[in-house]
Amino acid sequence: SFTIIGTSGIGKSSAIMRAIDLIMENKVIEVENPYTKITPCVIVQCPFDSYVKGLLLEILRKVDEIIDSNYYQYALKSRATTDMLIGSVSQVALNHIGLLVVDEIQNVVNSKNGKSLIGALTQLINNSGISIGMVGTPECIPFFEQAMQLARRSVGLQYSNMSYDSYFESFCKVVFEYQYIQRKSEITPVITEWLYEHSAGVVSVVVFLIHDAQEIAILTGQEVLNLETLNQAYKQRMTLL
Repeated sequence: SFTIIGTSGIGKSSAIMRAIDLIMENKVIEVENPYTKITPCVIVQCPFDSYVKGLLLEILRKVDEIIDSNYYQYALKSRATTDMLIGSVSQVALNHIGLLVVDEIQNVVNSKNGKSLIGALTQLINNSGISIGMVGTPECIPFFEQAMQLARRSVGLQYSNMSYDSYFESFCKVVFEYQYIQRKSEITPVITEWLYEHSAGVVSVVVFLIHDAQEIAILTGQEVLNLETLNQAYKQRMTLL
């Protein structure tokens, strides 16, 4: 197993989806002799309450959605217990899943079921032998540091906010090219610095600011992307930040 930990809005889930789209030509690989369907990657969300049974059922539902099976309905009809579900999900994972990605893993931190869910994932790894990737925000780091068995299973990539450097400048230049207003404007060092100050280096906030500044420019008839419309977007649309 491994983790991908990064600040909210840095692009973790988007990057994973993009990588999977590039890697997977087909969402399902059909194998002959014996005939079976394998999905290279399944992505599920960690339940908000870290309920183990909820996660196991979601894995089955996702597998059914991809390979057109009926494991989920069978589990509901049989009223399977959590222990039975771990066994059946392990078997399904062994036969049909290459990599399981559990997103929003930080939900385990503030839940009384958190350790139970990580324990269930550990049992799933040991039973099935598949790889499990856990994706979440930095608040889950102290949780994984609590015990050796958790820390050992959570070695991986960590991303923080972008630094104000040449890479951030080049990123802003690329995003700034996506203009849908009548009067196209060029990005300046002042605008780049303003974007960093108001986004704290979070990718999604930069994109949101440039998008909404143009929306405001179109609605108000200004039709230009500049510091004035960017400030309006920040004050009107991002009051919570």
